[in-house]
Amino acid sequence: MAARLSVLLALLTLAVPPAALAQSNPFAPIPQAPPDTTPTVQQPTSNTTSDNGSLSTVGEIALYGAGALLLFGMGWLIVRDARRRAPIEERVSQPTGTHSPRRHARARQKAKAARAQRKRNRAKR
Repeated sequence: MAARLSVLLALLTLAVPPAALAQSNPFAPIPQAPPDTTPTVQQPTSNTTSDNGSLSTVGEIALYGAGALLLFGMGWLIVRDARRRAPIEERVSQPTGTHSPRRHARARQKAKAARAQRKRNRAKR
């Protein structure tokens, strides 16, 4: 039933002529627009200076300053919140290696024993 309905809808959409058929030659030049017949009225010119709605220099500086202050404030709040939520614990730097010759010798013995244990437990090929 659904297949019949979809075939019927497809045939109906193909049977409807598209709107582009009303155009005889799609590559013909565009027709000229009719000339404008409205009378032109000249505005009287005045010698007074009118404000064009722009800000003065002080207003622009204040606006940019407020924007910069707002961006700085948002950045400061984000950094402050990040530091509170994810604190990084500062560690006292430890020297690398061992402190005493005995500890160094013990660490070497442990490393040798671990290496030997790994060799013994290798899979046989």
